Amino acid sequence: MNRLHTAHFVPLLRLVCAAAAAWPLTHGAAAEPAPPCEQLPLSVPSLLQTVAEARPSLRWEGDPARTYRLQLAVVLPESRILAAHDVQVSGTEWRLPADVPASRAAIKALVSSNCPALGAQDLHARGAVFFVDRRVGCELGAHGLRRAQAGLAWQAVAGAQHYRVRWWRADGGTLPLLLGEQDLPAHQLAVSPAHAQAQVATVQPWCDGIGGVPAAVSWGTP
Repeated sequence: MNRLHTAHFVPLLRLVCAAAAAWPLTHGAAAEPAPPCEQLPLSVPSLLQTVAEARPSLRWEGDPARTYRLQLAVVLPESRILAAHDVQVSGTEWRLPADVPASRAAIKALVSSNCPALGAQDLHARGAVFFVDRRVGCELGAHGLRRAQAGLAWQAVAGAQHYRVRWWRADGGTLPLLLGEQDLPAHQLAVSPAHAQAQVATVQPWCDGIGGVPAAVSWGTP
């Protein structure tokens, strides 16, 4: 082989050897398996817990250095969806970005890692993981409402801005008939009877724009 041919052949030989050495790395090696799909339960709030916070925080057991996918829906008792979120969370804690826009709602949540196939249908197929009831703490209690000589009297509720008084009577159907209602400021804790035909009176405290749990007392002839 003359020198000219040799000068061209040696670089070519080196390229072929380099390609042969790299071949197992680029073509023969098996692809690394994808990381397994992992779903994590919430640790806070606990399963089926009822919380009073308007913007609850969620936590789950995991690696704080990793990123997790959180799918969440705020659902009314009649199954209407008020809000939905599908976010990537760095760490193991996340708080709702806004107040739950209802006095009561169920929260569905799904925390996952490496689960791209999970969709909204997987979230909604699940039951609620916890509940928000903003009325908790805004209630008169079992003995908070009573009949008084002047009409009705009740215990003050911390945080209540006003009270809604309603008067009812039976109407022969399944639902009572509302005879009337009035809103009273928080400092007024007694009211005279508004309707002679009333059989039941209810008082409902309102806190931060949310109607609390009402209390009821029989009316009519003492």
